[in-house]
Amino acid sequence: MKAGNGRAETAGDTAGSSNSAETGMRRQKADERKRATKLATLETAIAALEQRLARLSRELEDASTGGEVDRARALGEEYALVQSELSGRLLDWEQLAA
Repeated sequence: MKAGNGRAETAGDTAGSSNSAETGMRRQKADERKRATKLATLETAIAALEQRLARLSRELEDASTGGEVDRARALGEEYALVQSELSGRLLDWEQLAA
């Protein structure tokens, strides 16, 4: 039988195609595992950041209620930084999950 390029197809050609397909499938599965690992890592980081924001929110409320202006200011700045980091991680997760 002839291949598309005009030469005779051999058993080696068929085996080469099979090996190439297997290699492609292995590579695809490895990529899927890497993606799943990255997603899990991001989800863990996101959960930790959300917990940190909740803690900061409580501390900020306590400082504000207690009239601790300097502490409230510092907590507010930290809250903004953590919120920004969380937003970045959420964006990374959305892009990776798509």
